[in-house]
Amino acid sequence: NQFWIQSPKSWKEGEQLKIHFRYRANKDNVKTNTQCHKQTPSDYQHWAAIGDITFNTTWETFDQVISWPSGAGDGISWSIAFNLNAVDKDAINFYFDDLSWQSMKLDEGLFVAAANGDKGINYDFDNAIEFVYDADLQAYVATVGTKGDESSWVNEIMISTVRGNDAAFKGATLKPASVTLGEWVDYSVAGLAKLNLPGVGIWKITIREANGKMKFELVEGSLKEIKEIVPNKTLVVVDGTEREYLKDEAPEGYEFKKNDNDEPIYGQPWDNQFCIKANRALKAGETITVSFKYKATNPASVNTQVGGEGLGAWMAGEALGTINFTAEEQTFNKTFNATDGMQTITFNMAVIKEANKYEVYDIVWKLEDGTESLIDETGSKNFFVKVAAGDFTQVGGETGIQNVAAAKKNAPAGKFNIAGQRVSKDFKGLVIKNGSKYLVK
Repeated sequence: NQFWIQSPKSWKEGEQLKIHFRYRANKDNVKTNTQCHKQTPSDYQHWAAIGDITFNTTWETFDQVISWPSGAGDGISWSIAFNLNAVDKDAINFYFDDLSWQSMKLDEGLFVAAANGDKGINYDFDNAIEFVYDADLQAYVATVGTKGDESSWVNEIMISTVRGNDAAFKGATLKPASVTLGEWVDYSVAGLAKLNLPGVGIWKITIREANGKMKFELVEGSLKEIKEIVPNKTLVVVDGTEREYLKDEAPEGYEFKKNDNDEPIYGQPWDNQFCIKANRALKAGETITVSFKYKATNPASVNTQVGGEGLGAWMAGEALGTINFTAEEQTFNKTFNATDGMQTITFNMAVIKEANKYEVYDIVWKLEDGTESLIDETGSKNFFVKVAAGDFTQVGGETGIQNVAAAKKNAPAGKFNIAGQRVSKDFKGLVIKNGSKYLVK
């Protein structure tokens, strides 16, 4: 049993609506849930709309401002469906009266909101400053901050084409190709474009819509110091052991070893890993650059993942993609926007089953504008290695070469040569067993 309220138009995720109606039933404590549907009633789109509503025998009023739910389908959902007998099986009469569905009108134009975490200035999207057209400049101009008031200085901004709803503001932001002081740069429309300014102070922003360009000028304040960031020369060696078969990789009839709970032990692409940990957590919208040199004894495909503070942890967001190691030295360089809370980048080096020796060096992780190195430029405190499905160990030693012998105590049962390849019981020479080296004659 369902009831629909259908709008005359579809809605975008995050758009604000004011829903009003009175309601009752001929039984108390009857819980209903609501869904988003497409234009045709009963054409289900999303599980959440205006939440669960409990009907009673007395008239009650629903009067709320909601944001059209994320996941409801941008420009697809039209109606709200009430699942009237979601919990109660009995026959029940439901009554609705005085229904209205109003859209929250958004201001359209150009608007800028600003922030400065160091001074406790948070984004206030509802009161974002509107750009004013300057006929002489043939451009729109806005200034953020108050002259003579250092407490109003900001160091990051967001520019949008709408105002009046936080989600809508964030979804219609403008992103310049770069935030370059005093120069006209191209811009495009992009969601969640948070712009880190090259200094702190009062900022004048000028936008020429006709040719899609904008310019940033520091009216009062100070620029960030551009540092000479040098690569960290630590040589990180990941002496990866051969891993067990993946669950779906083993030949037919293969018997996996089992753990203490009598469960099969499967191999994983992350059994051998290298992790770089930044000195701080990053904020969404910070633009970062990662570069390094790399090679391996044998060709190998390595995938990468973004993580938070924990070593090897996974979180959604862009990492470095897939990196193909070869015996020839290669140079990697990528600039991209950080995920909020991102602090680690992890390389999964057991994508291939075989043992392999990987080398990574001349590592740089910095803000794109060169104002901050996110790792120490000397030493190895930011680098960690895991092998044989063991624990992460910090890269150490004056040379920065990781000694993985201790970590190999957790290696799979069996004997390996010094290259990490499994060998037969009759093999003669230097072998590794249970993480220790032996000479077999």
